[in-house]
Amino acid sequence: MIYLQYIKNFGGNVETLYDILEVSRKASKEVIEKAYKTLAKKYHPDLQTAENKEIAEKRMKEINEAYDVLSDEQKRKEYDEKLEAEDERKKQEEYINYQNNSSAQSVKYESDMQVNNS
Repeated sequence: MIYLQYIKNFGGNVETLYDILEVSRKASKEVIEKAYKTLAKKYHPDLQTAENKEIAEKRMKEINEAYDVLSDEQKRKEYDEKLEAEDERKKQEEYINYQNNSSAQSVKYESDMQVNNS
């Protein structure tokens, strides 16, 4: 299911479907629908100048895809599970990196102490 892979990377920042609709992960269906309608008006290609039309079309496609997933209870549940798994993976990765950095600093400190005591 392609929408479960819909996490984009813009300049190193992860953008979720919630970010696209500018709502929190705990947003109600009503809040999601209101955000969708607001953004659809803002980015609708027919309401844009010629130079902004291509950008608006791209953004509108993203908004539609986000709304398609987040407005459907089952798709949203699956997407949320995917996000939670990704969040957990990142936490574990950060912890491992922290442990590795702590171990490396400890070894360097011990090495420095041996040199200084010689």
